[in-house]
Amino acid sequence: LHPGDADDVYDPLSMLARALELRGNVAESEALFRAAAEMADRLANRSQPYTRGTSRLNLARVIARQGRLAEAETEARGGLARMLEMLEPGDSNIGLAQVQLAGHLERLGRREEALVLAEEGLAVLEAVQPEGHSEILTARLILARILAGLGRTAEAVVRASRFPPLGERSSGAIAESLRRE
Repeated sequence: LHPGDADDVYDPLSMLARALELRGNVAESEALFRAAAEMADRLANRSQPYTRGTSRLNLARVIARQGRLAEAETEARGGLARMLEMLEPGDSNIGLAQVQLAGHLERLGRREEALVLAEEGLAVLEAVQPEGHSEILTARLILARILAGLGRTAEAVVRASRFPPLGERSSGAIAESLRRE
C-alpha cells in the first residue's frame, strides 16, 4: 500500500480489515476499518457511491463484535445516512443498511424500532434481488429474530420459512432455533 487517499488504497485496506476480522482479530480490524471509513469520507467516490456507507457499516459490525453496541449503532446510523444521501431510493445497499442497523437495535433491546427498519429493508431487497438471494435470507432471519424477541414466534417462523431451504425444515426446528437466540 502506498500513503494517501485513493480508491486503489481503500479497497485493499478494507479487504485486509475483513481478513483480520475473519481471523478473530477484531481490534486490529477495527483500526483498519476506521481508517478505511475516514478515507472513504474524504474520497466521496462517485463511481461507487455506496462505499461511504458500506465502510461505516463494516466498522459498526466489528465494534458490535466487541460488545460496544451503542457505538456500533452510531456508526450504522452514519452508514445508513450516507447511503440515503448518495443513492437512489430503492437501492439494495439502502436495504442492507436498514437491516444491519435493525440488527444492532435488536441487540440493544429496541425491537419495535428494529422491526420497522428490518421490514423496510427487507421490502427493498425483495424488490430488487431475485428470490433466494443471500441478502434476502439474511434479512428474513434478522426479521425473524426481532419478531421472536417481541414474542411473535409463530410469525417469525412463517417469515423465516418463506425461503425455500428453510421451508424444508420443520417449523418446530425453526421455532426452537429462534428461542435459543
